[in-house]
Amino acid sequence: MRILTVGAVREQAPAERRVALVPEAATMLRKDGIRVLVETGAGTGAWFGDADYTAAGADVVPADELYERAHAVLCVRPPNAVTAACLRPGQVLIGLLEPSRDRPLLAELTERGVRTLSLDLLPRTLTEPGPWTGSRHWQHVLRRRDGCGCRRDSPAAARPG
Repeated sequence: MRILTVGAVREQAPAERRVALVPEAATMLRKDGIRVLVETGAGTGAWFGDADYTAAGADVVPADELYERAHAVLCVRPPNAVTAACLRPGQVLIGLLEPSRDRPLLAELTERGVRTLSLDLLPRTLTEPGPWTGSRHWQHVLRRRDGCGCRRDSPAAARPG
């Protein structure tokens, strides 16, 4: 039986502090038998060090190894051209991919055989109910402890949405 491997990449967008996978979520995935890879330095902007991920059972690896080994790649923002070129046919890219803003990128990935799952297209009924709209809704989802985001005690998490 093949073991599913997911990899969380370090965000490349300027001033992006979020991370696609927090150590607590990595622990939950490991308990479900999923191998977890985290790019070196991926959590730094969200106040998670590489040691936090290692303690959670994840393997901290360089970017090239992550793209080589991961079946699914987790991100917060859409990849830039250099990062997108690292994705290979059969991989799944999961994140807030903003498909209405960069259709050519998603078309190119699809043409190359990279599957995409854009979380910003999921219906709100799949998350906690509430009066959130647009990006405010995703700010709430990203701050949940069981998903992606940053530490609640970090300055980034303390900023108003």
